Amino acid sequence: MAAKNLQLQPLAHLCILGTNWRSWMAGNELMHRRSMRMKRMESTLGNRVKPGQCLKRSNLTKAMRALWRQARDIAAARFLCAGTVMILMVCGAWISLFAVPAAAMQAAIIWGRVVDQATGEPLGKVRVVLRPSDLQTVSDGQGAYRLDGVPPGKYEVQVSTIGYRLLKREIRLEEGQSQEIEFYLGQEASTIHETVRVTAPVYEEVEKAAASQITLNSTEIKNLAGVLIDDPLRSVQTLPGVAAGDDFNAYYSVRAGGFENNGILVDGVLTHNLAHTLQGTQDPAGSVTILNGDLVDSMALYTMAFSAKYGDRTASFLDVTTREGSRDRFRTRIAVSGTNAAIVAEGPLDPGKKGAWIASARKSYAGYLIRRLGTESDLDLGFTDAQGKVVYELTGRQKLGGSFVWGRSVLSRDPADRGITSIIDGINNVGVANMSWVWTPGPRLYLESRLCLIRETFENRNKNDAVLDEGHHSEVTVRSDLSFLAGRGHRLELGFLSRDITADVLDRRYNYGLQQFVDFNHASGSYWQHAAYLQDRWAIRGDRLTAIFGGRVDTTGLTGETLVHPRVSIEWRWGAGNKLDAGWGVFSQFPEVLPVLGRNGNRDLPGEIARHYVLGYERLLGSNSRARIEVFAKQESNLQRSRNSLYRLMNGKVTPPDMNFRYDSALRGETRGFEVFLQRRSANRLSGWISYTYARSRRHDLVTGEWYNSDYDQRHTVNAYGGYRVTESWSLSLKARFGSGFPYPGYFEQRGSDFYLTTIRNRERLPLYSRVDVRVNKAFYFKRSKLSLYLEVLNVFNHENLRYDQTFSVNSSTRKVSLGRDSLFPILPTAGFVLEF
Repeated sequence: MAAKNLQLQPLAHLCILGTNWRSWMAGNELMHRRSMRMKRMESTLGNRVKPGQCLKRSNLTKAMRALWRQARDIAAARFLCAGTVMILMVCGAWISLFAVPAAAMQAAIIWGRVVDQATGEPLGKVRVVLRPSDLQTVSDGQGAYRLDGVPPGKYEVQVSTIGYRLLKREIRLEEGQSQEIEFYLGQEASTIHETVRVTAPVYEEVEKAAASQITLNSTEIKNLAGVLIDDPLRSVQTLPGVAAGDDFNAYYSVRAGGFENNGILVDGVLTHNLAHTLQGTQDPAGSVTILNGDLVDSMALYTMAFSAKYGDRTASFLDVTTREGSRDRFRTRIAVSGTNAAIVAEGPLDPGKKGAWIASARKSYAGYLIRRLGTESDLDLGFTDAQGKVVYELTGRQKLGGSFVWGRSVLSRDPADRGITSIIDGINNVGVANMSWVWTPGPRLYLESRLCLIRETFENRNKNDAVLDEGHHSEVTVRSDLSFLAGRGHRLELGFLSRDITADVLDRRYNYGLQQFVDFNHASGSYWQHAAYLQDRWAIRGDRLTAIFGGRVDTTGLTGETLVHPRVSIEWRWGAGNKLDAGWGVFSQFPEVLPVLGRNGNRDLPGEIARHYVLGYERLLGSNSRARIEVFAKQESNLQRSRNSLYRLMNGKVTPPDMNFRYDSALRGETRGFEVFLQRRSANRLSGWISYTYARSRRHDLVTGEWYNSDYDQRHTVNAYGGYRVTESWSLSLKARFGSGFPYPGYFEQRGSDFYLTTIRNRERLPLYSRVDVRVNKAFYFKRSKLSLYLEVLNVFNHENLRYDQTFSVNSSTRKVSLGRDSLFPILPTAGFVLEF
């Protein structure tokens, strides 16, 4: 109604002007008539009075009174007209100043929804701000928002909430326009798609119908990585079935499989070593992944029975996908964590938005913290890394891509008071380059080809600048994968892989008799590895019953061995959210240069073999929750064994490690257990999981006949994570890990607080591992940027956790063992922030 009245204002202006004009003319006419009457009166009086004759007083008084009345009436008429004109002019000016804009510009309305771009789930508690007007609102539980009374003009809409990227979009509003806009918000450290909506199930499967897999989205990766280290690989340590008891390392064990048996793929290529660490020493060293978490889009962990496209690892596979850069505009993120600072920049390659680039650089200041907080004030430890990715769509069906990861770790210590065998300077370099071509001519065919280059070098020197350890590892990998729809319900997948590998490792020891360093172990070799696979994804009854039948062939030139292994998995869905899946397969892993060509090498050393058996049942609990139980078993053979490499009792006497031991494959293993897993994933409410895993892992030495617990035997493992967005600017997260202690790797027996040598291997265990971390995230919004502050407390309950270091010595008479153990993180508060603009 107000809008209709405002539309009549121009007509009102004309009426006011017309009234002013009529009033002025009426006043002039009145004054003119009364002036003429006074003139006639003066003329009459003048005619009646003769010259020299005086008027009588009464007549004069009457005449003056008449003149006064006439003058008074004229003055009143003029004042009335002038006042009316002034009042009307002021009113007209006021209306012109204040009513004309409202009349000419009708207010606009913006409304719509905010959804998660990955799942399409409506997002509540999202701030929607119009710049520069500062009009803002917060979306409701259904993701709906509304902004009323918006003047026409050009604006920048800023949409964001804690845990999600800052989205900016320019809009123009016309007079009286009501515009519906739906915003697709990407999670933190994800690529924003402003015009393309990508939706996926809440529990998306990267490998369809593959048994025993779990995925991590970018928000979960950031919350689990930790503020102190900011390492995306550490987020895996809290997943179901994963055990980790070393705070200093990013390494982990999956169902009693060692880290060396876990494969890590980055954008489809199997990597060799992606860690900032100290190589070439037997002493435990820390590690940080060279991957920047801000460039990791998602991760999928296959704990058992993975498909035939994955090979040369026997325990698990972690499939890491890095994200593409933004195609809409240039974006920048600056991140500062407890140990390092990083910058990430991204943007489109061309105005047509057919391609994008993203790059990051990271620098640590861990050495400064160690010197300030640690016992070794002379220690300088740090790392630098860089990462980037470029993609470009040649056509709608072809896309080129390229990426690289590079990292450099440096250790430096004061040589004063250091022994001649102590590492004073250590350097570790890792570089990975990956180029890809993707062709999708239609929904029936998909082809992806890759060329990957890997180069790793390390070197350690003592205080006299003498080489202690050095080595390098190089790979050139060519890989191609083809997928095509062969018939009704059958999708065939096949591919081949060729790796050209060169490796060189040198270990030098000090000979006190010769008073010099000598080459103790040197292995050098160049060889190739080839692999091919074929599998059929058979949709027997649509999405309800699916099976995968496949096989893989692997061959290596290092030992000349060729292995052929079958793999099968099946998935059956029925009712409202019920799923039963099973998997079986044979998996292998070839030895590397050192155990084959080194001092203790065995040129006939076969590849390790593992047979996986897994059966799982999953039930959806509503649209956001699920419960899962798995029963699993693993049988291993041809495991590498370094015989007589430990202190042990032989015929009642203390026997030190035999430095001339020989690697062999006379070791078998078996692992059995079950896992219970409850998960809830929601963008608005509580999100997370809790899992319990029971596993028993044993080893059987075929030469000695002994059975013992494996080095990674953790009987009870509880992992939990929870995250909750409280408001659009506050969120909380918690992660907890509990596990029974890993065995001490050796023949030890504990008596009180002391350890003694015994005849039973891996008998004693480290204490219970317990750690709870709490994290608070707070977002601050500015006109052009967003600041996210992270506060985290590690090991909230200050539980003392230990890791095994090494065995220093054994008293030959008392058999008392001198063990080295390191204390892990105490309660430790830390903070970091990310500035996004």
